[in-house]
Amino acid sequence: MKNKTFSKSLLCILMLMISALSIHAASHGGGIEPFDDFNNDNAFNYGMQNAQTFFINIGADALSYQNMLPIADFLEVMKSDTIDLAKYSDSVMENIGEGDAKFNIFGRGLASFGLNITPIYTIGGYVDLKADSGFTIPNWIMEIVFKGNQLTQYPTYEEKGPVLDAMISAGGVLGMKTDWGMVSVGVGAYGPAMYATLDRYADVQATPTAVGTVSLDAKVYSAVDLDFANFNLQELDYGGLLKGIKTDIGVVIGRYNPVCGIAVKDIPITSAQLNYEANLLDIEASFTSDPINFSTNTNIPDKIIFEKMTEPIEYRAKPTISGFFNLPFTETLSMVLHANTSGLSGTYIGATLSDKLGMNFLVSADITGSLNGAMMYSAGLGFHSGFYKLKINAGIGTIKPFDFKTIGSPRLSVSTSLYF
Repeated sequence: MKNKTFSKSLLCILMLMISALSIHAASHGGGIEPFDDFNNDNAFNYGMQNAQTFFINIGADALSYQNMLPIADFLEVMKSDTIDLAKYSDSVMENIGEGDAKFNIFGRGLASFGLNITPIYTIGGYVDLKADSGFTIPNWIMEIVFKGNQLTQYPTYEEKGPVLDAMISAGGVLGMKTDWGMVSVGVGAYGPAMYATLDRYADVQATPTAVGTVSLDAKVYSAVDLDFANFNLQELDYGGLLKGIKTDIGVVIGRYNPVCGIAVKDIPITSAQLNYEANLLDIEASFTSDPINFSTNTNIPDKIIFEKMTEPIEYRAKPTISGFFNLPFTETLSMVLHANTSGLSGTYIGATLSDKLGMNFLVSADITGSLNGAMMYSAGLGFHSGFYKLKINAGIGTIKPFDFKTIGSPRLSVSTSLYF
């Protein structure tokens, strides 16, 4: 319920900003930073807009979110050999409230380049590495683990599916500049660098004492043999990795002063394959409360060893959508509303306010919220010249909106462009 309330509140705030500021913005010139730096899927169009002949864009964005513990407590838990549940129980249950425990990680590295072969057309290429992760733990399981609650009715919990999806892709791009804006279409090969699943099952019965079984089964897959003990990037079978074909489309309205843009990426045309698998863990537990009895069967390998599967598993890229809307206030002050989706870590919506300092420097502030409850606050510093751009954004996330006692996650974004 709290997540829905937050989502509605964030949407209302953004709508009020658009309504209040769009009239003022209409009377001023174009903004100085019309593209969102976080997960900027329209980077190729940014290069086309600025370059006379040739451009290179390189960028990376990473964020994480968990709603259980502030980051200081979370790091303390990660360093400890044992976990004192009683020490953190009140804090954890207060933070997740009536919702579920959530874990999300998103990371992306993207490089693109282009050559203007005519005043209208640009050709180029890209390399893209994306890691997307997310899963939840039901509230009632958290109550049993952290509070020891005895429920009158225990629901059966069963959830299967991916918790990590890391994909690499590379290909070519054709761009076109028109009077109304820019459009780019990319076609490339892709494949799963790492794909992990976590099967969770819990069945508890009150008879009237509690009797139950719990199991966890985690596996990791890849298109190639990831020998972590003897990893060699040069020996990877890239032909076996990049077996799928996909396309990307980016459209920007406004050639010289972009108003808005949308990008749809990772649209699969053909499938890739998962060829190797490895076991991460296999845990089964059973218990009774009267008499107290607890037994486990745990299988956690000392080394992660990938084995070739007799039957490959089909893998298809997960399409994502991102977009921005530019609100120029003055020649130096601009706001960009932005949103992006991913398959596992969810949907993020935010606003970036940028101000130009002198001829070459830029400062920015960003607030981004997600539909799963995360709230991120970031600040950035950039340098612009006639042929070069560098911008760094760093930030934090809070478990509860605007409650800085609950800092629970970091965020970092770096982007650079060179154009001639």
